[in-house]
Amino acid sequence: MHTFLTGGTGVGKTTIINDYLALAHLSADGFSTGWADEPGERRLYLRPFGNNSERHLLGRWADGRVQPVDDVTEVFDTQGARLVEAAGRRDVIVMDEIGCLESAALRFQAAIMARVAGDVPIIGVLRSPARSARCGFVNMLRLNPSLTVREITAHNRDEVLGQLLAESGGRTT
Repeated sequence: MHTFLTGGTGVGKTTIINDYLALAHLSADGFSTGWADEPGERRLYLRPFGNNSERHLLGRWADGRVQPVDDVTEVFDTQGARLVEAAGRRDVIVMDEIGCLESAALRFQAAIMARVAGDVPIIGVLRSPARSARCGFVNMLRLNPSLTVREITAHNRDEVLGQLLAESGGRTT
């Protein structure tokens, strides 16, 4: 089962992933991206899933959007690819979130595609269609027949969590 969640900002995609892993008693590796408020600015980081001590700067929030760091492609192609290539030793691979910043990171994309072709289940987040219309890699993943892509809204997030738990064989004990 390879499932990617998509939807608006703040709708609960990452929360669903964390709740799913906890309720199904699954261990995970992979990567996550997330914001951290630093003195004087907000920064976006790439980090190993479940590890907040290792982090790699991707960008800063300015002028109402993410301003990527100059070496963002290199960060994805080195650190991001390393995280994806090392993933798969646990029950599930987490890929939270794949978006437009990694559009030129071909090694990172190849590592993701290798995992998608594999048997270890993946749960991840794809940037919303409205915010990724020109992101070729995100759109390619969205069309991949090996993936199930689920749109998350405030109204269906609990239902989707229940579906994920049922699909995992009901591993809730």
